[in-house]
Amino acid sequence: MVRWRRMASAGMLLWITTSVDRLPRPLAVEPTCGQLAGVEYTIRAILETGCDVPAGPLTPAELLQVTALYTAGAYAPLWTDGSGRPTPDARDALALLRNAPTEGLDPLDYHAASLQVSFTRLAAAEAAPRASDIVAFDLAVSANTLR
Repeated sequence: MVRWRRMASAGMLLWITTSVDRLPRPLAVEPTCGQLAGVEYTIRAILETGCDVPAGPLTPAELLQVTALYTAGAYAPLWTDGSGRPTPDARDALALLRNAPTEGLDPLDYHAASLQVSFTRLAAAEAAPRASDIVAFDLAVSANTLR
């Protein structure tokens, strides 16, 4: 019985060590905007680990909400188009966040000013925006509008 367990354990260890090469790895080179799969991969990785969320630390409930939002769309960006430019919906969301005082809320709590700067930078970029900028903007808009 002990020998069988050892052989089974050795077999499992061999399987794991040979399978490691087939596991997804972090991207060594930052994908360009045209590689939307890289953006989706990065969004998924951030949400699955809960680490390095561009919107800052999220409560467990906020992380669940943001994850549910992106899971429904296969982790595709919600606020940027295929070229990495902000969508009209992103413009509307930022207007909502900037107008937080009309609802008795503080726009600083929703990072409205920094999101506007990111929006402007993405919209005016002459070259394709970096994937990390797209991911940061998209996740930050989602997290702050959910708040």
